[in-house]
Amino acid sequence: MTQDATFYAVSDSRYFPGLVALVNSIRLTGHGHRIVVGDCGLRPEQRELLAPHCTLLDLPKDVATNPVVLKPFPYLAEPHGVAVLIDADMIVTGSLDPIIAMAAKGKLCAFPDPESERWFAEWQELFELPASPRRQIYVCAGFVTFSTLHFPDLLERWWRCSVRVPAHRTLGRGAPNSDPLAQADQDALNALLMSEIRHEALEVLPMRLMPTWSGLARTRVVDAQELACTLDDTPTLVLHAAGTGKPWDRRRGWKRLKRDAYVVLARRLLLAPDVPIRLRPDQLPLWLQAGVGGKLALRTIDMLNRATHPARMHVIPRLRQGYRQLRASR
Repeated sequence: MTQDATFYAVSDSRYFPGLVALVNSIRLTGHGHRIVVGDCGLRPEQRELLAPHCTLLDLPKDVATNPVVLKPFPYLAEPHGVAVLIDADMIVTGSLDPIIAMAAKGKLCAFPDPESERWFAEWQELFELPASPRRQIYVCAGFVTFSTLHFPDLLERWWRCSVRVPAHRTLGRGAPNSDPLAQADQDALNALLMSEIRHEALEVLPMRLMPTWSGLARTRVVDAQELACTLDDTPTLVLHAAGTGKPWDRRRGWKRLKRDAYVVLARRLLLAPDVPIRLRPDQLPLWLQAGVGGKLALRTIDMLNRATHPARMHVIPRLRQGYRQLRASR
């Protein structure tokens, strides 16, 4: 550890497999820093698995029902040093020490959001900002690193702005993206960055270091054992499984599942014998499990989701054949 830093992630029971993959990746990439998990609905058996490796913080029941506004929860934990806020659907693939060092010197480090030009004048009134938000790069709130010494009030301001977001505009189908509050705590953060934080304090990190969306498909796993990946020959630092239908979701995960870098490393991080927290196969959907059955399921679903609509008619017989082979192998 090169700096006094703490990793913060928030999770409920649905995100538990993703959280386990994140925690294991933090440790396997050499980060021995403290990890604090904001609990907004973990089950007792999940807490038991996490407890030896993380500090668990119960979040207030009156706001824990709306997890999309809970990212600045470290405000409740009296943080000190550098805070690394990271989503439970991310995997760390390299050393974050250079970013932590930049934060310790006064930079607020974040990656650009794919919708990097998002901006609303209405944020001033909605979040009671002291000034109209300026136009600048809209960043992803999934990974934010800064020093609480240099930004002592940011987490509290972010928290108070986030809880102003009405639940009906974020839960379920939520509001359309044209709504200035559709991105919940991410909109709150950017509104603050555009009005209360000096522009020069923001360090926008290269997007190629954090592949997401289509970038994951182009990311190459160089060494699964070491979690090493590259995108366009550049070593990555974080992989982000953004969007709905997470790879570990038994009901919806298969609908957009592809054998990308995140999925490859998630399989390794959830079941390998060298990880700090190891899940049982029955705690995961078939396509994330090890062995012939898991590989066959992942390969078949990947092939189906990559096919164009007409081509799917040719893939479906292969899917049926794959499941017959799977049943025979058991």
